[in-house]
Amino acid sequence: AQADYNGVARIYRDYQLGRDEVRLLRDRAKNNPQLAYAADSMYVRLKHCRKKADPKNPAHRMQTPETEPELEIFHTFDDLADIMKRMKSEGIDNAEVCSVGWNISGHDGRFPQYFPVEEKIGGEARFRAAIETAHNLGYQITCHINQYSMFSISDRWNEDDVAKRPDGSLFADYFQPGGMAYRPCFERLYHLWVKEDFRRIAALGIKGLFHIDVISMVNPYPCCDARHPLNRQQTAEYQNRVGEYAHDIFGGLASEGGADHLANTLDYALYIWNYPAWEGNPKRLGSKLVPLWQLVYHGIILSNPYYSTIDALYPKIYSTSDQRMAYDYLGDPETRWLKVIEFNGRPTFYYSDYKDLKPMKRSYEEYRPLKHLQYQLMTHHGEVTPDVFVSHFENGEEIVVNYSKAEFVYKGGKVPSRGYRLFK
Repeated sequence: AQADYNGVARIYRDYQLGRDEVRLLRDRAKNNPQLAYAADSMYVRLKHCRKKADPKNPAHRMQTPETEPELEIFHTFDDLADIMKRMKSEGIDNAEVCSVGWNISGHDGRFPQYFPVEEKIGGEARFRAAIETAHNLGYQITCHINQYSMFSISDRWNEDDVAKRPDGSLFADYFQPGGMAYRPCFERLYHLWVKEDFRRIAALGIKGLFHIDVISMVNPYPCCDARHPLNRQQTAEYQNRVGEYAHDIFGGLASEGGADHLANTLDYALYIWNYPAWEGNPKRLGSKLVPLWQLVYHGIILSNPYYSTIDALYPKIYSTSDQRMAYDYLGDPETRWLKVIEFNGRPTFYYSDYKDLKPMKRSYEEYRPLKHLQYQLMTHHGEVTPDVFVSHFENGEEIVVNYSKAEFVYKGGKVPSRGYRLFK
């Protein structure tokens, strides 16, 4: 009788909790003000800059300081301070802000090198000033790094530290703004750089859910270098050691996805998946949106449901990118926002230019009556009638989301067409 996705999720959630692989969010937040603040707030990412790299240009694949492409600037640190001030003036009192591309050469620029802070967007002095502005406004501010990429232009580039494939070749990944990306061996990365980097970044004033890109989105990989070999499980163990240190220094860990090997230390997932399409593939991978992950981890790990629910209430952005085509497939902004509500996701922003803050303000106001549910397990989810879904939580409260064209009555209460309602 329980052999549906709810039953599957319940069994696995109990297994994870029972063996202490994960702990409830409400227990972890009791003595962790940074995590408690994150659970109480929206997540606002802002990308400062990235290089205009051309994958067809050989000089851009293995870059040097002399061949490094021009930097494209989107927002300076002063712009970041101004956006936060306007958010506050709109009445957005709780937000965790993440600075992306603050490091030298911007987003995916010279990893695993981060310092000095990129001068063309204001340098360390203006970054510190923006961080102080965030604190004065009552915002939690953190930043973004990437540990899955090593670039030849980095001052830390050394082939001995790159992960090796079984044939001994360097573990090449794919082209990024910093050039051809190679994956580092996580044993080398952890022992060489993590502690020094984290302490130096924290000294800027950073505190919150420190965002390390990719590690919770891609399966752990092996390193076949005989001097520092790692199997996949050992790589996952090193990644969780990185997560534990992020907790010690910053108060928590955020990453790109919700892959299970990092559940032990992950506090927030930027998106769980890119359903219903990935990289512009028009063929859907499934016939129905099923919150299996949320049924396991809601109340344990904060999350935003899908790539296409980032900036949910904003129009589709970057329409020329295949990856962003997912915005078309899930539907219009109202449908995307209803999906955030249905799965009680954390409102998340990234690709907006932040000129119009009204969608953000609306998200903030509608999230306020629901955010207490972040501390509750999701105990059941189902479709009560075509296009009407209910999510149950362990405290007895329910969210009913109505995607249909007609009003729906649930337990004596009216749920408007293309709307939702919280039942206490």
